[in-house]
Amino acid sequence: MSGGRFRCPSCRHEVIMDRHGVYGLQRNLLVENIIDIYKQECSSPLAGRAMPTELSNCISMLVAGNDRVQTIITQLEDSCRVTKENSHQVKEELSQKFDALYAILDEKKSELLQRITREQEEKLGFLEALIQQYREQLDKSTKLVETAIQSLDEPGGAIFLLKGSHPMCKEHEDEKINIYCLTCEVPTCSMCKVFGAHKACEVAPLQSVFQGQKTELSNCISMLVAGNDRVQTIITQLEDSCRVTKISLCPSLLFSLPHSIVEASKGCQLGKIEQGFENMDYFTLDLEHIADTLRTIDFGTGLEFASQSVNAPSVPYVT
Repeated sequence: MSGGRFRCPSCRHEVIMDRHGVYGLQRNLLVENIIDIYKQECSSPLAGRAMPTELSNCISMLVAGNDRVQTIITQLEDSCRVTKENSHQVKEELSQKFDALYAILDEKKSELLQRITREQEEKLGFLEALIQQYREQLDKSTKLVETAIQSLDEPGGAIFLLKGSHPMCKEHEDEKINIYCLTCEVPTCSMCKVFGAHKACEVAPLQSVFQGQKTELSNCISMLVAGNDRVQTIITQLEDSCRVTKISLCPSLLFSLPHSIVEASKGCQLGKIEQGFENMDYFTLDLEHIADTLRTIDFGTGLEFASQSVNAPSVPYVT
């Protein structure tokens, strides 16, 4: 044979033979050395006839061993190629799965952050509007307290009772106003009670009525001041809520005042916030069980199985 391709009949390994024929094939130095020794022994006059047979058997065993080694090498090379292909395929699939998981997590993260931001803006807007309402109510109450204090300091009597130092009756110009009609709730004179429009009405001395009104007004002022303090406390709590998003239940603002003060202090009906209004805990996600599941994935099990399943065949050693 001087050229071409053929497969080894033993290991089926493909061999390329060039123009040099069998001399172009890979040399097996071990076999060549054995052949040389065999030739030397054959040329020696003292060589026995049993030596060629034993040496031929050794050569056959060596050739067969070399064939098995070559078969193992071919199998290992195929295993390397298949291992690389399988590893590349598994890496691609695993990367795609993790990329899809990352995309889902990023999408949910963005969605949750947007919802939290929107919820925060709505609650802060409501709290700021409520703070403004309480401040306006506080200003009105403060002005009302100042007016009531001025009424207490009036030397001639309450502002809503007296107009001057010595008020005179309009119906009886010579009579001073010295009584108070409890039925009509107006100051008047004694002549009006005896002969005038308040004949059938219930009256009381003006001074005693004034003292009662003054005492009641003092109590109302104290309640207004306390109410203003509570309003200021609520404003402080609402401002803290905007910063730390945690507040207790707001106290109610209920003032029991005389008719004039109640009418002046009604203002707008202020809103309230419920306990836990600023709480954002319902946006919290418990991802610990997912993290635990990911941590329990044991990639080492597959590697150990693979390492145990790959066993290199033994190469016979010929003596």
